[in-house]
Amino acid sequence: MDFLREKLNENGIFSATLKLHPSLNFSGVVLDFETTDYDPATGEIVAAGFLFGNRALILVRTYLISREAFYGELKGVIEQLNKQYGTFYAYNAPFEGKWLRTHLGIVCKIAKNLKYCFK
Repeated sequence: MDFLREKLNENGIFSATLKLHPSLNFSGVVLDFETTDYDPATGEIVAAGFLFGNRALILVRTYLISREAFYGELKGVIEQLNKQYGTFYAYNAPFEGKWLRTHLGIVCKIAKNLKYCFK
């Protein structure tokens, strides 16, 4: 695993892009949120991680950006990854799905044995 880029952008989001082992090549996107609470009604998304192809992207909200602005940026990243890779997976898809719906207005679908968003 190699860091390709890490920076604090002008909007107040810390991002890190990593290159994973060449044998890893995800055909979709693995999504993971870090939140301040289990319940989306009382918590916030403070970080998001994405695995796609042989890359990983981590986005962390700092005190320099509002929650709404961070969510707007996050939604844009998710929409871009959806266009490129289609299927989203999550270890706990119902949890991530609730946060996507509640805070980003994105609806997820969960298959029988595969947990993913955006069919």
